[in-house]
Amino acid sequence: MAKQTINIGASANDGTGDPLRIAFDKVNSNFTELYNDESQGEVNSIIAGDGISVDTATGDVTITNTITNNNQLINGAGYVDGSGTANYIAKWADGDTIGNSVIYDDGTNVGIGTSSPATPIDVSSVSSTIASFRATGFGANNIRLEIGSGGDRTIFKSFQDTTNVERAIAFQTGNTERMRIDSSGNVGIGTTSPVAKLDVRGNSLFYANSGTTSMGITATSSNNTEITFGSFGASGNVAKIIGNSGGLGLIFNTNSAERMRITSDGDVQIGNVAGAKLSISGSVGTTNGTAALPTHTFYSDLNTGMYRAAADTLAFSTGGTERMRIDSSGKLLINTTNNNASGLFRVRQAADFNVATFTDGSAVGFVAINDDVSANVPFLLQGSDIRFNALGGTERMRITSNGMITLGDAVTVVPSSASVNVRLIPASDGTVRLGDGAERWEAVYAVNGTIITSDANEKQDIEDLSQVEINVAKSLKGLIKKFRYKDAVAKKGEDARIHFGVIAQEVQAAFETEGLDASRYGLFCSDTWWEKYVTSTNEEGVETSKREVYNEPTEGATEKTRLGIRYEELLAFVISAL
Repeated sequence: MAKQTINIGASANDGTGDPLRIAFDKVNSNFTELYNDESQGEVNSIIAGDGISVDTATGDVTITNTITNNNQLINGAGYVDGSGTANYIAKWADGDTIGNSVIYDDGTNVGIGTSSPATPIDVSSVSSTIASFRATGFGANNIRLEIGSGGDRTIFKSFQDTTNVERAIAFQTGNTERMRIDSSGNVGIGTTSPVAKLDVRGNSLFYANSGTTSMGITATSSNNTEITFGSFGASGNVAKIIGNSGGLGLIFNTNSAERMRITSDGDVQIGNVAGAKLSISGSVGTTNGTAALPTHTFYSDLNTGMYRAAADTLAFSTGGTERMRIDSSGKLLINTTNNNASGLFRVRQAADFNVATFTDGSAVGFVAINDDVSANVPFLLQGSDIRFNALGGTERMRITSNGMITLGDAVTVVPSSASVNVRLIPASDGTVRLGDGAERWEAVYAVNGTIITSDANEKQDIEDLSQVEINVAKSLKGLIKKFRYKDAVAKKGEDARIHFGVIAQEVQAAFETEGLDASRYGLFCSDTWWEKYVTSTNEEGVETSKREVYNEPTEGATEKTRLGIRYEELLAFVISAL
């Protein structure tokens, strides 16, 4: 029998469709025999009896007997049954039972694991892994992406499925990878091999929440990388930090002009000047600072340096205490802030004694270690004289108001403006030598010779020469020799000149021949001293050697003796024998 088609009419209740009884007859006929093309999955036949009935009032169809479909039976012992909850997608609970799945569809949102989906797709899980996506068909390289929860955070994981080894997570647009998070946690933008926690290849731009203010990172050439602040790409009022790998270092620009540079050598240049570790063109303004924390200080000694103590006053501190200042009047004050002195330079020690005051010429000042100028005073401007004292207050030199210089108790130098003719005089009569046996003058130039005192009032034991003394004088007459000095030959070579005179050792022997002691006579001189050379090295590392002379035996010093002759007495002695 052919399939029975029910005519439903052109529109509802227009009278053109099959009457209800005819429509149900057609339904009964179709249930009696159904035609099905096996390739289309249709039912071939139904063996039916009076076990199929239709409720004409409700339209329900009841099947009470066995139906055969492709020789498989659905009967009262194995029919499909089950129940469900509204909005849950149905699923087969077993071979013949339908129930609820975990998918909930409220008509707007779909929930998996939740009956209250808040978004078009809302997945909820009590497990730490919420979802897992696999790409199969790649063998050992199958990839699994998991979305899970880690307490207070959401976790995305990518695994090589069979080995469970974590892999990178890549983000792609336009069939090109744009960003990657590798298994070590490095994020790469513009690169598939990030080498840092954030590795960006290409220009970067960061905008503020509103407006056009931005920060851009660009590579403007093979050597330059710029960080721009302001309107990106603008040529006007923007700030830039330019890193140059071609030897120029780091450059800082504002308003399109260079303001500061850090060179490849580490020098800092402000104002486009060079020459030092920190070079600045223009003024430098700082806070005032204090003695405990000066403005200009040292990184390893923060309480030592320079600061502004008051208006127009520059101060210096060490160890957090002010030591010196230059005040607004130009006075230099050391260890004091009191500038009521008349001088331009004032020093005070811890006990607040007056140490130093230099005046501008309108007043007389003094330099002293304390106020007691008779005690321990190394340098004293007192009255019209300048005194230089040794430790303990002993005077060693004085310069008087008329220019006379007195060297301790030895020599006085008289200026040409003085009313006397003497220019260099001993401090006391007959007590000072000019040079000695160890340290001699090389030559003395004079218009006239030396004047030897010969006043009878200053002599005693005046006698004629004895015969043995005359015999010595006669022998000395024949001891006159010519010679050259060794040090002169060492300096001048063959140009060293020839001298005439006696040999002191021969003169001494002549006296001894007559049984006399030459050292008893003023014409014969013998000087003994001790000397050594002391080596020292100065701050520049240059080593020098200095000869030191002692008048008595000294550790490390060598004894030296030199003989000499007073020729004015020798000549007088030899003349007595003529």
